[in-house]
Amino acid sequence: MRIFCHVHGYPPNHNAGAEWMLHHMLKWLQARGHQVLVSVPDPGAEEFEGIPIIKEYQRVHIKERYRWADIIISHLNRHGKVINNIRSVDKPALFLMHNTHHYASIDQIAHRSVLCFNSKYTQSVPYYKGRESVIVYPPCPVDYYKSKAGGRHCITLINHNEVKGAEIFFKLAKKFPKYKFLAVKGDYYHQIRDEEAENVQYMENSPSIQKVYQKTKILLMPSVYESFGRTAIEAAASGIPTLAAPTPGLKESLGKAGNYADTADLGAWEEALEKLMEDEAHYKERSSAAKERAAELETLIDPQMEKLMDLMQRAIDYKAKMPRIS
Repeated sequence: MRIFCHVHGYPPNHNAGAEWMLHHMLKWLQARGHQVLVSVPDPGAEEFEGIPIIKEYQRVHIKERYRWADIIISHLNRHGKVINNIRSVDKPALFLMHNTHHYASIDQIAHRSVLCFNSKYTQSVPYYKGRESVIVYPPCPVDYYKSKAGGRHCITLINHNEVKGAEIFFKLAKKFPKYKFLAVKGDYYHQIRDEEAENVQYMENSPSIQKVYQKTKILLMPSVYESFGRTAIEAAASGIPTLAAPTPGLKESLGKAGNYADTADLGAWEEALEKLMEDEAHYKERSSAAKERAAELETLIDPQMEKLMDLMQRAIDYKAKMPRIS
């Protein structure tokens, strides 16, 4: 099948969980012989790891790409543009659902468009009833994310903004001045800094996330909201345990491999963090649990993606049988 992805961002210029989920999905589809093409406003490159990327052209040029495709993939803030275009060229679409928010525009699109949710939690929302869907956990191939051992000494927060729990991160840094903390710049929301926390190192956003995990001993995710939390599984590929808020998404992704603390209880974070840092036996056990969880989720990539591929093909076949919708 010919797959055209009309999205707002893509690596190497845009590095967030949704974009990396899409990237690994496209690599999987491409490896099975499907043609893929990505369109974004600011590509940064003509291709990334074998995936071709073009600049988001004016409407007439985009329409040519839509006509070329058998199915269009999109997500997040490109919903509106994609819906307008699929109506005019009469093509099916696959929308990736990365959160539990209600995108009302999806309610209005042709019934042959389909949905892919990133977790059971996101699929549980009371919207989009009657629309065909599948669940695909954000693919995190272990060998891709595994970093070299040695030099892991930092307590890391990726995307140091308010929603991701930057306030707790900096409080912990001040509580434990003997530990080294790493704040990695995110690709969205205002990034918070605290110059009083002298043991915090700042790192720029990069598509080479493995460099972050080479430095990381513990990943912190004191998030207000996570629909899945793929960075926890990326880190788990290297046996890096995550200390996380018990959001529905993080509990689904990490399962028993997670180390949880309520964001309203700073003392619980301090106690859990200190135990991971100081109790070597406890750390090794939690590290092993993380590795096992990463390996377990990797086994789900093929069967989940095969279900998605079947769903996409059904949407294409159904479209072919239907009369044109004006």
